[in-house]
Amino acid sequence: FIINFKENIKIIFEKLSFLFIGFLFPILATCLYFLLTNNFGNFINAVFFSNISYVGYGNSFLFPQGFLFLKLSILGLFVLGIFVKRNKLDNSSIFIYLWNAFSLFNLFFSQRTYTHYLLVMLPSFSLLLGFAFVSKKLQRTTILFIVASLFIIFSQFSLHSKNIAYYKNYILFLEGKESMIDYTAFFDKQAVLDQEVANYINLKSSKSDIIYIWGNEAQIYKMTNKTPPTKYTVLYHVTAYKDGYSQVAKDLNKKKPRFIVIFQDANLFPISLYNYTDRINIENASIYERVY
Repeated sequence: FIINFKENIKIIFEKLSFLFIGFLFPILATCLYFLLTNNFGNFINAVFFSNISYVGYGNSFLFPQGFLFLKLSILGLFVLGIFVKRNKLDNSSIFIYLWNAFSLFNLFFSQRTYTHYLLVMLPSFSLLLGFAFVSKKLQRTTILFIVASLFIIFSQFSLHSKNIAYYKNYILFLEGKESMIDYTAFFDKQAVLDQEVANYINLKSSKSDIIYIWGNEAQIYKMTNKTPPTKYTVLYHVTAYKDGYSQVAKDLNKKKPRFIVIFQDANLFPISLYNYTDRINIENASIYERVY
């Protein structure tokens, strides 16, 4: 008995060790990257400490994060119920129910009900829908789970209403009945402005030129194939962190961007523009170019 027990422990340990190594390797590799790039402190702050305030949004109930603990308690009771009924459930049902329960918890981990969070639940919910047709024994329970999930989701998330119009917009563009500007404006009028700003910078700048965007339009860096000169690429991050203004000022004074695009709150811009000239204004975007 002792020999068999030791052999079983050894087999379990060997199997779990590979799982443990596979789990740790991506984490260790990521930590190593930030250590080698001298950004480990920023990495730890972003992954752990900054998330506390982010998750804290909307989760205050009796005490900070109280609502999160309430949601965690509900998830714990569900898992406990699955554990109690485990002998009456097969492995497939246990897996699907648990995955969906944790996916629901993930959706409401923070009370920021952004539509793209629903993508997290799409794989598990697809399995749940299929399971309702396959398992006759648990069909009622599964359907009840589906209805309850949909009720919770639709009561909190606002889904887009332009789904059919997307296809109409696409077909009109393919048929040449709609211009590129109109096609882009369908998604967001700001996207048209972003493209005009990017076109100007691409026309006037070289590959080695540095630009800085003072606003929340960080996508322009990608549209112009430029690397941001500072770690705070959007204005709401600059204003959210204590060192935001000072860090941006330090980086811009050091790297001296050729073009600075100011979309909003120009009076808050952290450095002087005395050696820049206002080249062009495109709607609410002012593009400045360094003269020396």
